[in-house]
Amino acid sequence: MRKIKISGKGQISIPADLRRRYDLSTGDQLIVRETENGIILSPMPEHPLLELRGCYKSEQDKKLTDELLEERKKEREKDR
Repeated sequence: MRKIKISGKGQISIPADLRRRYDLSTGDQLIVRETENGIILSPMPEHPLLELRGCYKSEQDKKLTDELLEERKKEREKDR
């Protein structure tokens, strides 16, 4: 565990060894997540949308696009 200080402007410094380990450099962005246990900082992925892949799986393990297509098909049948 490491201790760091928050500056008067609310800024923190990430230790050099961690910046090297996570390949962080000036201008890189971090994601800030609040949890029940505290705050988590993690590097912003190169392609943030790809990180969401699989996050919204349905309960029956069906693809959401398949579910949407089924709903649309049922709606078309109702309209006939």
